[in-house]
Amino acid sequence: MDRLFSVTIGDLHENGLSCPFSISDYCDDEGEASITGHVKWDGCMDWQTNPNCMAHLCEPEAVPDLAWAFREAWRLCGDAMGDKYDQNAPRPVEPPQ
Repeated sequence: MDRLFSVTIGDLHENGLSCPFSISDYCDDEGEASITGHVKWDGCMDWQTNPNCMAHLCEPEAVPDLAWAFREAWRLCGDAMGDKYDQNAPRPVEPPQ
């Protein structure tokens, strides 16, 4: 399967309690990281969502919930745009399970 993103990690924080990562979108012509964050010593993951806030997951098992939220936002926004949403563009038709 071809991936849409690449993942790289940086050097451990000086105290060794967190590991930085970046996720880049292969479609980004500039080659800049799309998402930056870190995995902490307690297994939690934080990533930058805006200059003043970081999103947080407490465990890898929460990733499907985040994927659900993205799919649901995609579906609801497509529905809200109605005829203005390109009917040939991909979007979930049914609410995610």
